[in-house]
Amino acid sequence: MDGADCVEMPSGRLRIFLREKGKVEPREVELSRETAEALRSYAEAFNRMAAIRRWPVRIRLGEPGAVWRNSTRGRWSYGDVLATLRAGCSVAGVPEFRPHALRRAFATDAASTLPRHVVARAGGWQGLERLDDHYVQPRGEVIREKLSRTERGVLAQNRPREGP
Repeated sequence: MDGADCVEMPSGRLRIFLREKGKVEPREVELSRETAEALRSYAEAFNRMAAIRRWPVRIRLGEPGAVWRNSTRGRWSYGDVLATLRAGCSVAGVPEFRPHALRRAFATDAASTLPRHVVARAGGWQGLERLDDHYVQPRGEVIREKLSRTERGVLAQNRPREGP
């Protein structure tokens, strides 16, 4: 996300424009007050760290420049995102997951309280078929396959390592 893609509203809320994979037009999302404050806090924390380390870069919402940074080099790479998520899962003591799991969690949670067509629209899905088949009502064989993959990963993590 670029800082220029963040627009502060007169109400103090932030509206952001997200670039979705495979889509030309950005999607406009208005953040809640709490989420906007969390984004501002992140930018302030990075800017404090950058000042302490004497980095010349700053995150400025509303101005051009990378928002998600891990150094002076610029944007986080996908590998950086995966490494951070992996480390966070490890610290939290939860099984490792990938960013797409957050999309699944959103769809499942939202569909439990909102009409499915509203969830599909918010998630950027055209119609209900993808939402239902892939996120909200997956087929039994898909669930079994994913559970067996998780079990294999847990077993591999708990397997004693052989010494030299």
